[in-house]
Amino acid sequence: MSKPLRVAFVCSEVAGFSKTGGLADVCHALPLALAALGHEVRILTPLYASVPGQDQFRVILPTLDVLLGGQSLGGKVWGASLTSGNSETSRRTPEASGKETPSDASVALHFLEHQDFFGRAGLYDEHGSPYSDNALRFGFLAKAGLAWCEAQDWIPDILHLHDWHVAIGALYLRHLRESDARWQHTHSVLTLHNAGYQGQTPMPQANLLGIPAELRNQECFEDHGQLNLLKGGIALADKLNAVSPGYAEELLTPLGGHGLHVHFQRRSEDLVGILNGVEESSWNPATDPHLPANYSLKDRSGKRKCKAALQRRFGLAENPEVPLFGMVSRLTEQKGFGFLIPALEQWLGAGLAEFQVVMLGSGDEHLRQALDRLAATHPGTLGWMHGYSDPLAHLIEGGSDFFLMPSLYEPCGLNQIYSLRYGTLPIVRAVGGLKDTVANYDPETGGGTGFVFHDPTPEALRGTLNWVLETWQHQRTALRAVQRRAMRKRFSWEKSAQQYVKLYRTALRRDTA
Repeated sequence: MSKPLRVAFVCSEVAGFSKTGGLADVCHALPLALAALGHEVRILTPLYASVPGQDQFRVILPTLDVLLGGQSLGGKVWGASLTSGNSETSRRTPEASGKETPSDASVALHFLEHQDFFGRAGLYDEHGSPYSDNALRFGFLAKAGLAWCEAQDWIPDILHLHDWHVAIGALYLRHLRESDARWQHTHSVLTLHNAGYQGQTPMPQANLLGIPAELRNQECFEDHGQLNLLKGGIALADKLNAVSPGYAEELLTPLGGHGLHVHFQRRSEDLVGILNGVEESSWNPATDPHLPANYSLKDRSGKRKCKAALQRRFGLAENPEVPLFGMVSRLTEQKGFGFLIPALEQWLGAGLAEFQVVMLGSGDEHLRQALDRLAATHPGTLGWMHGYSDPLAHLIEGGSDFFLMPSLYEPCGLNQIYSLRYGTLPIVRAVGGLKDTVANYDPETGGGTGFVFHDPTPEALRGTLNWVLETWQHQRTALRAVQRRAMRKRFSWEKSAQQYVKLYRTALRRDTA
């Protein structure tokens, strides 16, 4: 049997404690799935002011001295545990031991306290304005990740870094490998959750971050006269992965590489795509506590009750025969709002057929105002709520007939996976993880699990929406078969974790598991 691995996660978010996007979900679920395979995982993440349950944490390290850019910065480490409880990851056979993982298997979750850096109102910004010292804040987290391991006398096999925030940890690990024999066999993996965010910061911060002069060049950290922390991590990490095979392919192209395609191309042999999984215990219409009625593939009658409850919640007419389109999204251009809003304006005003739309989201103020105006113009057809509510997000997944996800780019995406599970057919653009998870409906064969379009234009989206309406009106039996097929799809974290283990072992130049 292959030796179990020690894996240190250093990340800026962990779901349940801090979250702005899918990175948090991965850094919660993947460690548990790895632990269920028999590996030892520990997580270090910031102790933000907003982290809940702090009064229940215990002190792990009263002081943690971190040398960054020639100055000593002190921190403190608090501890909690992530537990898989009765989730699917807790019932698997560990890869290494051959014994069943106990139902209370857990992962050590540690929080790095530094009041000046993390005791603020926001994670990365306030009122839409990023903190000016974000590079230093998260450079401190990355450097602290190594000091944290040393202080516990726990040197990992893999240092798993996530996005631009801690990409510079690959540099700090290389420095240690050259100077400290304990670290000679540790290798780094950098996961790209969204390479559109790169951590640009003024060049003078290179000294504070400990970036040597020979790496302040176009091949590594320099980017149009500034530092680009993600770019440096791409150059220096031992292995790279994107959160879907489709996104990994797009990163190599001028259109999808966020300005860094040449640098991804240079590392193409070290870049793989691994699709995110979904925690079945949280997203299952048969057990979802946020739904007014549960349902399953065998008995979908509860979905009609969910639809009625969703229509009431948004002040729409309760009519099961009207197709209901749902959307839960951050309000950003990435999510396709640049062509979605014009498409909706034209579609809602055309009067071609009766339908309803419900939307939930927060983010860009200009997009919010545009949706406010659109909802005011089309009461009774478009229901819109600004903000985020987890119970309401579950109700939208359970009560809608179709789910809108027309992203400009989408590294992986989770809502389309939730939608499949809930029998809510996704309408997606063929990018990133969306094209990896949703198969286009074929009216000739009846195959597919949703509706897919390609061009990021209002015309392409509106044409697809009209196609969906026509299918609803004339091929309802076929849609029910597509719905059943969608609900059978599974995207387990166990499978994703096995692929990560293979990547880890490749980084370590060992035989793959």
